[in-house]
Amino acid sequence: MVRVDLQTKDKYKFPLGGCRVWFVLEAAVPCPADGDSQRSVEIEVPDSPELELHWEAQEPGVNQVANSAPYTESGIVDFTILQVDVSVKPNVAVPGKPLNVIFSAVTEGLRITKCGVAFAGVDGRCDEIPARQKVIEIVIPDSVPPGGQDVLKWSLTYLYARAKPSRDDVGTGTTKVGIALLPPKFDVSPSTAQPGLPLVVTFRSNTTGVTIDDCGITYQAQAGCSPARTAVVMIPPDTPVGSRLRIPWFLHYKSARPGEKPDAVQDVLSVPVVAERVRFTVTAQPGSGRPGDEITLTIEPTVKGVSIVDCLVFFPSADGGTCQATDERWFARTWVPAGTAPGATLLHWGVGSVDAAGAPLADHGDLPFDVLPPKGKTTPTPSRSRTRLTLPPVESTTPRTTTTTTTTTTTNQEPHPEYVARTEPEAAKPGKSVRVTVSALTPATAITGCRATFGGERIVPCAGSGGLWIATLTVPRDAEPGDLPLLWDVTSPAGPGNGTIAYRVLGNSAPSPQFGVEVDPASVPPGGHIKVTHRSYDNGPPITGCNAGIAPGGVLAACAATARGWVADVVVPKDAPPGTATLLWQVAYNAGAATADGRTNVGVLAQTEDHQPWWKKVLGVILKSGAVALLGVALFGGRTLLRRLRGRLQRTKTEDAELPELVDVVAVRPAGPLSVMFDEPDAPPRRLIRLTVRRPPPGIHIGEEPP
Repeated sequence: MVRVDLQTKDKYKFPLGGCRVWFVLEAAVPCPADGDSQRSVEIEVPDSPELELHWEAQEPGVNQVANSAPYTESGIVDFTILQVDVSVKPNVAVPGKPLNVIFSAVTEGLRITKCGVAFAGVDGRCDEIPARQKVIEIVIPDSVPPGGQDVLKWSLTYLYARAKPSRDDVGTGTTKVGIALLPPKFDVSPSTAQPGLPLVVTFRSNTTGVTIDDCGITYQAQAGCSPARTAVVMIPPDTPVGSRLRIPWFLHYKSARPGEKPDAVQDVLSVPVVAERVRFTVTAQPGSGRPGDEITLTIEPTVKGVSIVDCLVFFPSADGGTCQATDERWFARTWVPAGTAPGATLLHWGVGSVDAAGAPLADHGDLPFDVLPPKGKTTPTPSRSRTRLTLPPVESTTPRTTTTTTTTTTTNQEPHPEYVARTEPEAAKPGKSVRVTVSALTPATAITGCRATFGGERIVPCAGSGGLWIATLTVPRDAEPGDLPLLWDVTSPAGPGNGTIAYRVLGNSAPSPQFGVEVDPASVPPGGHIKVTHRSYDNGPPITGCNAGIAPGGVLAACAATARGWVADVVVPKDAPPGTATLLWQVAYNAGAATADGRTNVGVLAQTEDHQPWWKKVLGVILKSGAVALLGVALFGGRTLLRRLRGRLQRTKTEDAELPELVDVVAVRPAGPLSVMFDEPDAPPRRLIRLTVRRPPPGIHIGEEPP
């Protein structure tokens, strides 16, 4: 704005009859009608420097001749429009990135002395040295909401060579600056792959307002994502350990962020191929199931000094179950989701743990699982509440913090205290007693008290004994069969902790006996031996026989009764790929009248020498042309081995004699037609027909000596 003063020249100072000023006639500003001999008008200076300042005034009314037009005088003021350009670079602000505000003096002889900006809560200043151009750099805060606009305020002082300095030599203004939308961030994992195992790639959006609509990967063939945003491909068994896989991936997303136009995102996932030692053995019982069947997973650490804090198991697109600890094991229950198609699937598991020093660890993996066709009406999959229950607070001076199921976070130095609550027995009927034992997993963590309750009805304080804190609860007599929340909490100078256990309340029917295995060692090279010790949990029935074998390609090994229990000496196939193999096992109990089966992961280490025969190289080519179907083949082979297990509990252990060099075992077709007998030949058409093929036992063919 600029102020223009107009006044009469006569000595009597008669008031002006009227006046006005303008840069553009159409935007002329009239003088105020205040009756004085001096009039002041404020007018906005336009951006265009080529315009001139015009004025016009009328003579006082007393000098006007009757019936004549008033005398009017006009002119142009010697006026220079000083022009300063204020711009930003880049033209949109990016959260977390610098923004330059540039002040440029356009008018000749104009110099900028001081300048300042204010934008998005950030202020900036320039130096006071007169210059034609000055730049202020500010950093846009990460907290600025993307996709909108904000007002940038600026101010400056100046010097003009043709005018004396004045306090009024200042300028201010505003400009709108857009806030750029940062590209959405996505997490595509995993970081490693193992030969012969499924590679499960998980897609996640790390940007608020952005959801993944479609995704997939390409490895020998394109594999689209499931509704859980996971894509699965098989890694061929002959993939060299130490190599890197380049797996292209793509995704399409939807955005609720204002002004964003979603586009396809694609990149390449570089995955190293490794053969890792198994850090946790995971056992599923039973080893296969139908939709609606309950599956129990037992998880045990294989590394000395590692203690489990919590764990989770689930099928794809299912809620799954959290773990429960007893004096014998960590286990979790889950269900085969209703509507799951028969065939191969993966049972996911994740474990949180601490080492001997209390440092936190995390591990996860997949266990191949065989889904059987449903039999009749499918049992609905039980739903699990995600509401976290806690006990009423304890009056204490120890500051409480947010906790997880079996751990707590405090403001103390690392490591954070970790606690665990174990129950004995694993399950009980209404009215029966349950012992809850709470202990600390991290070193130098002293417990000062704990409590436990079923559903928060009757809170029972713990009694300390020998470093352990024990509370004895009674299952409510009106409890329905199923899972009942058992709540517990801990007080400690190191920080509190709490958790919830889904405790199983038994009904009138007897529960299924629980079994498992211990594998020693947990990881071996191909051709190595594993001692598989079978166990009965929770005072279950004694084992009377068992078998175990690696699937596919393994040889069944019958158990022998030892002082440690029923032990099978299982040999990992010499051609087993490095990574994780599946151990199928079956036990007999009740004098052999009943059986139970399961599957356990076993680590296969990389071979130190490569002695691949020609047939294995050919197999590798075949696998590379159809590796995506390998998971179903592996499970089909496992299903075949499981059928053999069920029928061979009384067989003796196979001799592991080494064949002489150049000696191989081959199948020899007998002379004449095969003897085939049909079971129920007049049965109506159905999916399965049982064939019994009678043939002589395999012969041994000894190749000729080479010349």
